[in-house]
Amino acid sequence: AEHPSKFRSALHGRGPLLPGWHKSASPVMCVYKLVTVEFDYWGLQSRVEEFMDAGEQANTLQHHQRIFGSMDEWMGRSRADAGRYAQEVTDRLMLVVRSRETKGRPPIDPATLPPIVLAPPP
Repeated sequence: AEHPSKFRSALHGRGPLLPGWHKSASPVMCVYKLVTVEFDYWGLQSRVEEFMDAGEQANTLQHHQRIFGSMDEWMGRSRADAGRYAQEVTDRLMLVVRSRETKGRPPIDPATLPPIVLAPPP
């Protein structure tokens, strides 16, 4: 997906997000995510916790940028569509997790799994 400062939705006409976009946009959603980091090793604790916090912030920002850039794929879908998609992703993730838990077998490479594609909206 493109960066939000360059992306324009072909279906919904939203974007690109220019500097100061949040001051005039409506509606705006605010998301809070609680992340707890504990690293109890004297001398390294604050540095490691700050590093992990910065990584989590960068990961969350990147995730939300990808969501914005893929809005044409998900906007207008029903809760049932979202539920089916969530179940497909969960099933795929469990394949990977179980393969790693099974001793004696090589793990499943997620890159070899078929992509999960949302069906077009009805």
